Amino acid sequence: MLKSTLLLLGLSLVAGTTASAQDSALELFSSDVDVLVRLAEPDKTTENIVALINGAQPGFGEIARGAITPNLGQAISNPSMTGVDQSRDWYVGAYSNGKSEPQVVFAIPAVDADDFVAALGEGFKSAVHGKYVFYTDKGDLPEVPASSKSLASSISENAKKTLEMGELSIHVNSKHLVGVYGDELDTAYDQALEGLNQLRFAVPQDAGVNLGPIIEMYGAMAEKLFQGVRDSKSLTVAVSLGAEGVRIEEYIEFGNGSKSSRKLAELPTSDMADFVRLPQGAFTYYGISGGMSEMIKWGMDLSAGMADDDETRDKMKKTFAKLDEVKFGTMVGSMTLTDSEDGMIQATSIARVDPVAKFKDYMYASMQAMNEIKMPGMTQTSTIDKDAETYGDYKADIVTVKQEFDEGSPQAEMQENIQKMMFGPAGIQSRILYMDDLYLTVMGGGTAATKKAVEGLSKSSNDGIDEPRKILMDKANLIVLIDLPNGIATGLKIASSMDQFPIPVDSQMIDNLNLTSSFIGFGIAVEENALRCRTDIPMKQIQGIAKLAMLFAGMRNQL
Repeated sequence: MLKSTLLLLGLSLVAGTTASAQDSALELFSSDVDVLVRLAEPDKTTENIVALINGAQPGFGEIARGAITPNLGQAISNPSMTGVDQSRDWYVGAYSNGKSEPQVVFAIPAVDADDFVAALGEGFKSAVHGKYVFYTDKGDLPEVPASSKSLASSISENAKKTLEMGELSIHVNSKHLVGVYGDELDTAYDQALEGLNQLRFAVPQDAGVNLGPIIEMYGAMAEKLFQGVRDSKSLTVAVSLGAEGVRIEEYIEFGNGSKSSRKLAELPTSDMADFVRLPQGAFTYYGISGGMSEMIKWGMDLSAGMADDDETRDKMKKTFAKLDEVKFGTMVGSMTLTDSEDGMIQATSIARVDPVAKFKDYMYASMQAMNEIKMPGMTQTSTIDKDAETYGDYKADIVTVKQEFDEGSPQAEMQENIQKMMFGPAGIQSRILYMDDLYLTVMGGGTAATKKAVEGLSKSSNDGIDEPRKILMDKANLIVLIDLPNGIATGLKIASSMDQFPIPVDSQMIDNLNLTSSFIGFGIAVEENALRCRTDIPMKQIQGIAKLAMLFAGMRNQL
């Protein structure tokens, strides 16, 4: 009796394991599937899409509902949705097999598999596995792989969790694709470099334009991009939709020990604690951790390369070498638009450096090295007024950058007007304060903006951005928050008061939109052999953009 009981128990466990495997669509696709698309529970996804559209434009969601179901049926070659289970996730895989047209294979759950298969009609090859109908109309149906060779066994846990997020997700087997199309990838890289080299001959040699540094910059970017593609294992993207808005999660894996993976490991993440110390009311906030020294050197090298004379380039490059003695931490910043005599653009940044004294020496040396830079059609001068103003216990340097455009240039007058509008008649003027372990930079806004920024350093919260910041990853390498509708609206209000921009809109029209403050959030964080990206678009942003779209439509009719 005991043996019989144990035997029945063992058989039930085996049967349960088999059923579980059959219930997993990932078990049906082999590890060399190139692309897998997942649509979460179509009935619930439809409701979420309707809620999203209704949130942006009330009533339009119901119109969309009438088109969703027929299109879903057409997409899976079962227009009538006969036998289809819409309460469980759908999957579609694509196998390239090195061919020009991939083989598309469906794994769709069924409430009645026989009716489902009959509804597909001729031209399809299908098989039923558990609750899924597995089918294709492109050649022979792939065999269901052994468990050890299935996607379920090869996909990483983090990639799988990302794939299972949201209403629509996609998993790209980039390692396999690179293996299949490696020659094509090499050809594309060579063509990209050749195209950049051709730019050297696009501008006459006597035009005074030095394209060399720009071509080198794009060449380095292309090299890193293609290297990243070669080193990648997979890319998984998930999109969540609903009444709250849209969220996109991206997870990119790289080979363990690959060049890209080693480079990413050098970039420390941060909680960006200084975010709360930035001024309230800005329409853009950002935070950067890791790679600051490289970015500054890269920008300075580009400026040096574009300088007309060799002596200036040499002085600048010697100055940049001083950055090797400085360790950079995080940098956070904000930018806003304002109707001020000091210009439209006002920006604040807080950067952690160690030691501050050496960075200060570098800044003074760089100002001296770049006090005058001649570029095609323009001469840029930089001056510094040391310890010009006092804010509490700290002195502020005033750095002024002026750009004078050649009188013979047909665009000179327009460029000068644009610069005055953006930065004010004094030029691009910044106030820099050096403190114990950071330096504060305030561009535009004059003394009032600087005083406000200094006072903000003692804050412990920022009501405007605390919530959208929490939605993104706790520690990141890049955080960006943008209030796009209010940024555009402010720009329109400023432009409407200027004679240079005769647009059919005034401040009252903008105010009548009743836009509320919110932020699109974007974050990037390095993980072990991986990179995670997250984008959050709240409903308030979608509603604001929809209102502006209606305003632009009205403006277009008046032009």
